[in-house]
Amino acid sequence: MPTLSTAEGASFDLCVVGGAGHVGLPLSILFAVKGLRIIIYDIDVAAIQTIAAGKMPFLERGAEPLLREALHSGRLILVLPLDDVILRSDILILCTPHQVYRELTFPGKVVVDIWNFWGGRQARRAAA
Repeated sequence: MPTLSTAEGASFDLCVVGGAGHVGLPLSILFAVKGLRIIIYDIDVAAIQTIAAGKMPFLERGAEPLLREALHSGRLILVLPLDDVILRSDILILCTPHQVYRELTFPGKVVVDIWNFWGGRQARRAAA
């Protein structure tokens, strides 16, 4: 998996939480290919490992060459587990799983955990 050692001290344009899924990953890839620096965070370890290998964890026609380009350029960074590196992004995009709609449940604890981690630290950083 790509390491964050090359990203030490770097800032990022976006952090995509749920970035290994059907919405977050294509979005992240396209932003990275267009020149933005993107952090992907996801709890799906297998998907993150697949992405790190330059492969899509699901079928998305034409996406793998763009994924490899984004990874090779260093503009697409994978984070696992949740790490302070996401604090280097001023914009957070939250992509919820499709199950939210099928099961009519919402992973509220995940949203609260992300907010406490990112939002709370961003607020304290701004106040300092």
